[in-house]
Amino acid sequence: MIQLTVNTFLLFKEFKAAEREKDVIYLTLEELMLLYHFKFASPKRERARDLFCFMCFTGMRISDLKNLKKENIKEGQIFKTIVKTHKTEVIPLNQFALAILARYEHLEHTPLPKLSSQKLNDHIKDCCEEAGIKSPVTYVDYSGGKAKEHTKAKYKLITNHTARKTFITNSIVLGMNTKTIKEITGHKKDSVFNKYIKISEDFKKLEMERTWDKISG
Repeated sequence: MIQLTVNTFLLFKEFKAAEREKDVIYLTLEELMLLYHFKFASPKRERARDLFCFMCFTGMRISDLKNLKKENIKEGQIFKTIVKTHKTEVIPLNQFALAILARYEHLEHTPLPKLSSQKLNDHIKDCCEEAGIKSPVTYVDYSGGKAKEHTKAKYKLITNHTARKTFITNSIVLGMNTKTIKEITGHKKDSVFNKYIKISEDFKKLEMERTWDKISG
């Protein structure tokens, strides 16, 4: 079980990821935990947050989350035939994913509430805005072979696809073995992980500067 301390949050607070492309936008660990613990007055936002965070903690796609059944969950793991790959994969459930499932034990036929992809995309933006995830993010958009930079508040760029990227990026930064991450997410190609590993390397460089490089000669 991972014990998250105040120091851990401070480290992630100091680390500001440089968003270079749309497909590397993710929530830092601090932002994810802020969203996970935030108290929403709206039940709709509570449910949307829980679904989104569950994907952030498991690496699941929205298509697989929609088809998740109670019988897929056994002994703290998900045994699921993945829609995209048609292969049965095992996803271990961490303490945060298990806590979300526990909130919905009262549901009879499904382990989690049902919500369409579009509704989740709409609600999660509202959730992130209310939770204060508003840091400016600069990304590059390619149109007609030309690169154009855009800057928006992060909450405006969050979609259900962000959850999977959040799981992969934070798992690498936390030190999880890349092979294990790929087995959980079902990725087969190493090239897919290059952008996530680059973010992890940036974080390690920042931490080296924050610690050893501050020591007087």
